[in-house]
Amino acid sequence: MKHPAALPPQPVPAQLPLQAKLLLIPGKPVLNITRAPNGIVLSWTMVLQPGSAEIGFYHLFAYQEQEGPPSSSNWKKIGEVKALPLPMACTLTQFQHGSIYHFSVCAVDVFGRSGDFSENSSINLIN
Repeated sequence: MKHPAALPPQPVPAQLPLQAKLLLIPGKPVLNITRAPNGIVLSWTMVLQPGSAEIGFYHLFAYQEQEGPPSSSNWKKIGEVKALPLPMACTLTQFQHGSIYHFSVCAVDVFGRSGDFSENSSINLIN
């Protein structure tokens, strides 16, 4: 088995208004990661499909590789970013040297429905 483990399932809203049922859930973001002098920069964009619900925010997830087998419990929600015009970016400063990290992002519409996670992006902070 190889790190990272599969991402955890996202919660599904219990009840949705009729309007939400007529609109598509958000698509899959494309995530990039770069190292910056003051931290790690995550940037993403995505294709907004006609007929999709408005995106309310994005969930950011991180996975720190640890000894032992991969585990979905290693994925941690590290933030929620209010949706602004794409492309979007944020700088993260709380990650320590000496580790390998994996990141993923998903869009959440104004009805609370999560789209697909982005492909994982990884950064090696060992060197």
